[in-house]
Amino acid sequence: MIFIFIFVLFSIALSACVYSKAISDKKNYLDFNSINFEGKSYLLGNKYLDVNFSLKGIAKDEIGSCTTFSDIDNGISYTFNKKKLVEILIKNENKSIYTSKKIRNGMNVKEIYKSYEGYEIKKMKSEGVGDSQDDFTYTVTDNLQKNNILIFDVVHGEIQGMHAGKRGFDLSDCEE
Repeated sequence: MIFIFIFVLFSIALSACVYSKAISDKKNYLDFNSINFEGKSYLLGNKYLDVNFSLKGIAKDEIGSCTTFSDIDNGISYTFNKKKLVEILIKNENKSIYTSKKIRNGMNVKEIYKSYEGYEIKKMKSEGVGDSQDDFTYTVTDNLQKNNILIFDVVHGEIQGMHAGKRGFDLSDCEE
């Protein structure tokens, strides 16, 4: 009986260590609610009054009530509407940030379907000025996640950009 008790305690401790390592390995990740990059975390929907994006290599653009900070060196853009974070964009050149389901830029579109099985995935034709016939956006929503979405930009079957954002947000919201 004591052996079983010790074995159970050992198993619990071992699983806690494995879980702890999995969390610590997620240094740069994007999920439905946030981004964690190089030790800094930003939550969608939170108000940020004192965000320090005054570093070298950061471009600032303002459109109405929105401000976008683009970290050129790391290929990340943060869009704020009335000081609330509403969208995070991981550009194609950034392959160091993974989603919480281990998806990153450069991967095949099939990985979205495998990793987000059970989520609602909508495929839409991208119709921007420079878009080819094989440009699509894949919107991933979670039935439990009512406020935020993930969007993947896909060209020729390869993930070229990832967004996390407030559901329903559009740049026209900045013009209010």
